[in-house]
Amino acid sequence: MDSKSFDFDLWSRYIKSALRNKERLLHYGDTKGEYDLRLAITHYVSEHRGVICEPEQIVVGAGVQSLLNILCSLIKTSSPVVFTGVDFVKGRVVFRDRGFKTIFYGNLTNDLSDFEKISPKIIYTSPSHTTPWGDVMPIKTRLSLLSYAKSHGCLI
Repeated sequence: MDSKSFDFDLWSRYIKSALRNKERLLHYGDTKGEYDLRLAITHYVSEHRGVICEPEQIVVGAGVQSLLNILCSLIKTSSPVVFTGVDFVKGRVVFRDRGFKTIFYGNLTNDLSDFEKISPKIIYTSPSHTTPWGDVMPIKTRLSLLSYAKSHGCLI
């Protein structure tokens, strides 16, 4: 974070405002994350990404690993989790620790017929950073992946 571009005065005002709301400070927050934040995220993704969703469809957490643990508790462990990149070792560990079989699928192309044999219900990918060298997943492959996920009820 560039300290020159960070508005500490504004941040300080927000912190003071949050601390004044004593009632909220003494209770557990929503398990999905603060509603106001999730609402702001829906507006952002709608305006900037063209994604239409509701705050109830968003979960905000302390980090990817804690969110993956929540996800694991909601899904049956009978189907494998496919990882399209090798970098996220900690993510694979979370799924393995929760009883999921994890598969590295490094040859991701437009033809996803191999997925039929694997039959994953979760596909973990990072389309804009698929290798340590910063390779980007081509749009055709992204669309194929989305189509496969939609037709097979997969989470991406």
